Amino acid sequence: MESSNFKNDIFNKNKNLRDYDKEPLVLQDYSGFPFIFHHLGILIFWISFLDDFESGILDINQIKQTLIKFAFFAIGFVIIDYFNIIKSKKKYITYYASKVAYCDENFKETDSENLRHNGIIVRKIWFLGTIFTTTFGKMILAIFLIANFIKGTFEMAFIGILFLIFILLVAEFLEILVFMGIYKKSNKSLKNFWQIFLKFQLNIEYAQEIHWYDSREFDNAGLYSIHLFCFNENDYKQVRDYIMAIFHVDINKNLSEQQFQKFFQ
Repeated sequence: MESSNFKNDIFNKNKNLRDYDKEPLVLQDYSGFPFIFHHLGILIFWISFLDDFESGILDINQIKQTLIKFAFFAIGFVIIDYFNIIKSKKKYITYYASKVAYCDENFKETDSENLRHNGIIVRKIWFLGTIFTTTFGKMILAIFLIANFIKGTFEMAFIGILFLIFILLVAEFLEILVFMGIYKKSNKSLKNFWQIFLKFQLNIEYAQEIHWYDSREFDNAGLYSIHLFCFNENDYKQVRDYIMAIFHVDINKNLSEQQFQKFFQ
């Protein structure tokens, strides 16, 4: 984190004139296992505990055991997830005006990808956002809602929905705790954490809808998603300048509208 900050700080005074093909943005890359484990772990926590927690809490003889089990796994996940991310092998992404380059811990380029400048969206990646804005997340919600309404009375279905919301909020709280720890370590303080924590991971995505059942469209369009990770205030400001200069999107203003529109797609 310190190395990328140092490289970016060199150009702070001239950021309005910055040529990113000559003076690229450099950020640490957490893609791959660290964030696959993070997102998958939160999803598994939510799904696996939803039914167990509901049945355990409703059984007066199981309340204490259920709460202890719930707390044990929640604390364990936060600790493991935190160290899995901060101790991950260092690698970097270098962002130019025309491409991104993937680099190893010595900043040696190992791969690259050309940037598309038309038809892209910038999306923030966080647990609740993923659940409510992706097709996969909305399908899981629909399955749980339908299951609640067909398995019993209206009162039981209502209680099930309350538990669904509760576990969702707890899962998001665990993500906040992990991100808070990483931000504190990288930023040296929690200043402005709440203003930017939803944007710790941003994806630059091609806006064309790719349908899984259309193999020709998939082959032609391919997968296009470029990650930006900004776990401190300085990196966030650098990312905002970069996205504004290259894609003309202000991540302080436009992302909420994009997320809202995506929910109804």
